[in-house]
Amino acid sequence: MKISFNRYEIILILLELSLVKPDSFGYVFGGVLDPICIVIDVIGLICLIVSMKKYALSKSTVIIFLMYSVALASTILHNGQYNYIIKMLGTSVLACLLAEFCTQNCFVVFLKTNVFVWGVMYIINLIQLVLFPSGIYLDKKGGNHNWIMGYDNGFIYTLIPYVGYALIYSLYKCNNYISILSIIAISLLIITEMIIKSGTGIAVTAVFLFLLIFLELIPDRRTKKMIPIISIAGFFIFSFTITVFRRIDVFSDIIVHILKKDMTFTGRTYMWDYAISVIKNNLIIGIGQHGYSIKGFGNLTYLHPHSMILNTLYIGGIIMLILLILLLFRFAKNISINKSSNTASIIMCVVIALLTSEIVNSTVYLTQLWIFIVMAERILFLDQIFDKKMQTEDDNVIT
Repeated sequence: MKISFNRYEIILILLELSLVKPDSFGYVFGGVLDPICIVIDVIGLICLIVSMKKYALSKSTVIIFLMYSVALASTILHNGQYNYIIKMLGTSVLACLLAEFCTQNCFVVFLKTNVFVWGVMYIINLIQLVLFPSGIYLDKKGGNHNWIMGYDNGFIYTLIPYVGYALIYSLYKCNNYISILSIIAISLLIITEMIIKSGTGIAVTAVFLFLLIFLELIPDRRTKKMIPIISIAGFFIFSFTITVFRRIDVFSDIIVHILKKDMTFTGRTYMWDYAISVIKNNLIIGIGQHGYSIKGFGNLTYLHPHSMILNTLYIGGIIMLILLILLLFRFAKNISINKSSNTASIIMCVVIALLTSEIVNSTVYLTQLWIFIVMAERILFLDQIFDKKMQTEDDNVIT
């Protein structure tokens, strides 16, 4: 397979690398990459806004923008820390606009650049894992187990999407899930998670691969159409059952023996209790982002309460949660109406796997999750690109 990049692909590579910046590059080389990536983010955002006539915005992008606008308003109202919430809003909007532009103008280029960006980064990351098992730098709180792709639990937020890009690109190039690129991606996913022994990461990896196999085996019938809706409903049910209502005894064998965690989910229950106590007094709009203010065990503080649902309620209240519910069920609808599409199946697996992680974990920057949700709005358009390629190949064979 010949590998070459034009200047437009190099621009996309820079944008993708800048989007992973908050979780990965913030401390590398003394933090000098952080302001550079912020500048790239701003330039990219301006360019995408200026070129708005070249693409249309989906409802998903609008909802994501409204979600973070609510969190920003709450942060301002409660005198929070603007640096985090502005980065969240900026990178989320940039990710959505980038996905909108690329899916409507240069989807194959978008796939190619993502496959090679994340492939190279995770090969470097794997080498670092082997050579420096304790990490290569300390974070702001002095924690280790940080490598170029960030903290070990954070790998899945780009590893799972990376495999998704590789599978979709393989479908386009080879009309098959299996190619050298997808094999490399899945191998990096499995090997990386086995080395770091992250219970969350291993569980999410299992969910992702199980869904892929399951969707391949079941015939195209109504069952397939219902899977996205059931999966999204399951995400909300399990999130509230575990983090709010705390019905976790039934999962004790899985938590202790499989995920290798204690019944506090490695101290997460303390963060959940604190977040819930704050949410009760600020139910409508939350209290916004306040940096490392979430209290855990002892004197430890955290940036988020390690639960997407609780984090949403904490920074944006019921209003932000309602928008999240609308966003995810709209995603389920987009997947359901395209149930026969292999592209839709891969997109669904990526999103469900990431949401599974978000039940008892959360990350500040969800750029890859938003990209795949926006991609779900364009499945018909993406499949047309694949169909045109197949038609062209058939015409060449006939000729």
